[in-house]
Amino acid sequence: AVLYGWCKSQLRGQLRYSRQNGQAAGNVIGYMEREKELHLIAKAQRQNSDAFDELIGAYMPLIYRLAGRIGSSYSLREELIQAGRIGFMLALSKYDEGKETRLITFAMPWMIGEMKRVYRKQVNDRMTYLPYEHLESEREGFLNGVEKEITFEESI
Repeated sequence: AVLYGWCKSQLRGQLRYSRQNGQAAGNVIGYMEREKELHLIAKAQRQNSDAFDELIGAYMPLIYRLAGRIGSSYSLREELIQAGRIGFMLALSKYDEGKETRLITFAMPWMIGEMKRVYRKQVNDRMTYLPYEHLESEREGFLNGVEKEITFEESI
């Protein structure tokens, strides 16, 4: 939730800055005119690869920034960027242009969710788990030193 709020506030700040200073809106992460965005979304949902490439190109700086905030190592960051692209594709396929939300508002939770899923998987893969048999033998060794096994009722 903190990461999502941070990215949203950063984007709002960039939009405000570009509008005040008269900069080209194309330099801002994920910002394009609403009509152009809706036109590209409709084409991309009909499997037009050029429209998808243009949309993903507009949102790649945001994906890079999110990956940099979540992952620290280079190899993990590359996987997070890929997960962000997958999240963007999922959001694009489920986006309904009839609602009054921008694509970036709809896609942000999808991209962050995919990145967090990959991050959790990476962290869990690095953890070492002891086999159950090893835990049983440790428990038996511990209980041999204790005179009797304590029941649940006794422990309360």
